[in-house]
Amino acid sequence: MGSRFGVSLGAVLLLCSGPATLAGDEPLSACFDAVGTYLTTNLAVDDGRIVGRSLISLTNGGHFFLTDSNEGGDPNFAPFTDGRGSWRCVSDEQGSAHIAASVLDFTHNTAAHPEQMIARLDYDLAAR
Repeated sequence: MGSRFGVSLGAVLLLCSGPATLAGDEPLSACFDAVGTYLTTNLAVDDGRIVGRSLISLTNGGHFFLTDSNEGGDPNFAPFTDGRGSWRCVSDEQGSAHIAASVLDFTHNTAAHPEQMIARLDYDLAAR
């Protein structure tokens, strides 16, 4: 596995969602080349405009940390916190190892968004 990983921007704000179909779990050590911190550009799904940048950190213990430049929110969503979660090394149907991660993120209540929410974001990171 190469040391250059990119985020497939399929992270989705859903409360109930599972990772993509995976062939099987691999030991974390099979993906240790990916351990580190990455800067991402986050694009809107509908029109491809840049909506923020994120720092994603992967530890050799399987922890996943996320900080986003757009945590202040916008008219369509409430301000939110840093995300925390875990990652695992998986192989796809072709036998290629990649990373599947799940992160929890919390919103802050505001006048426009009075109910605090919990979001689960699922990531699929692959070498490029």
